[in-house]
Amino acid sequence: MSAYRHSHLGLQGLAYAGVVVGYVPLLTLLLPLKLSEMVPADGQVGWLSLCAIGGAGSASLGGVLGGWASDRTRDGRLGRRGWMAVGLVGFLLSFLMIARSAGPVSLLAAIVAFQFALNLILGPLMAAFAEETPDERRGLLGGVLALVYPAGALVGVAATFAPIQAFGAELLLVALATSVMVLPFILSPPPVTAPATSPSALSDPGKRRIADFGRAGVARFLVQVAGGVVFAFLLYYLADLPDAGSSKDTVAARVAGVAAVVTAASAPVGLAIGWATDRRGGWRPWLAGAASVCALGLTIMAFAAGWPAAVAGYALFGAALAVFLALHASYAMKLLPSPRHRGRDLGLMNLSNTLPSMLGPGLTWAVLSFADYRTLLLLLAGFSAAAALLMLSIGRPSPN
Repeated sequence: MSAYRHSHLGLQGLAYAGVVVGYVPLLTLLLPLKLSEMVPADGQVGWLSLCAIGGAGSASLGGVLGGWASDRTRDGRLGRRGWMAVGLVGFLLSFLMIARSAGPVSLLAAIVAFQFALNLILGPLMAAFAEETPDERRGLLGGVLALVYPAGALVGVAATFAPIQAFGAELLLVALATSVMVLPFILSPPPVTAPATSPSALSDPGKRRIADFGRAGVARFLVQVAGGVVFAFLLYYLADLPDAGSSKDTVAARVAGVAAVVTAASAPVGLAIGWATDRRGGWRPWLAGAASVCALGLTIMAFAAGWPAAVAGYALFGAALAVFLALHASYAMKLLPSPRHRGRDLGLMNLSNTLPSMLGPGLTWAVLSFADYRTLLLLLAGFSAAAALLMLSIGRPSPN
């Protein structure tokens, strides 16, 4: 890999981290804070759920449309980076809408606009990754994505803990951080040594290739459902354990500490596995193994009698989930049915990230209405095991 290619890989990681900075602090910290100022306590969960569902639907649409539009202008002056620039402008305008929201309805509309704009950046960005990363370096790219996610999340959270504790100032810091991290990639020219396009892939993607891409999407969807549900009720699950402690604040602090350690530990693991896949191959076994470890961790959580076993199970699940998602993002690029529709197809793959946000809360409510955490966790373990089998069923793709 040339020096320029190494620098381009750095720009890719920086841009992806910028997207993470854009949504993690807003959706996890700033949005609940804003709602708490607008809505009585008994209505905050409902409005937060509406923002999650509406935002997920808007994100799905933005990712598909952004990818499709960038496919059509890929060889023109606008290109993929032009659509990313349009998305960045929309992202900044949505932050202005959020800052000026005077009630929950206007805030919901602003979140819907924010999610659409953010995915208008992400859709073309991931398509550009697929085009500009050589096949033999896509494992390393997956490892870099695993590494920059926690780094981006930490930068975003740090921006919300600035000395100026004003909501508008915190939004401004997040917006600036995202812009500074995404703009270098937008302004950089595509590398001259982009991967060549396979003539056979251009002419006919083939039914098997499409089926493999679909199976990979279903596998990611199942694992994402498990992750979304676990992260949503983790605090309540751990607080119900007999040795959790009596103070909710104490439990919350312990959960935050565990989550931070798991996230930090998973980053170098993902980078190492991504590096190994470039040299030794074995994408499917690694991904199937990560999904299997997710199932193991959830099973341990299901039968845990106290805090140590539950935390150990969660640590296995959280680390394996992070590795799976990062490597899967790169592996999906190897499975793309046709180079002509990379943006559109990756936008469709992104539905496996957004739809779980819409379906997960309903699944959790339905199961816990008739059963307990053990039943729910075992169901999610089954989802993860099914994802492992799906990954093993995928045929070896030819480079595209």
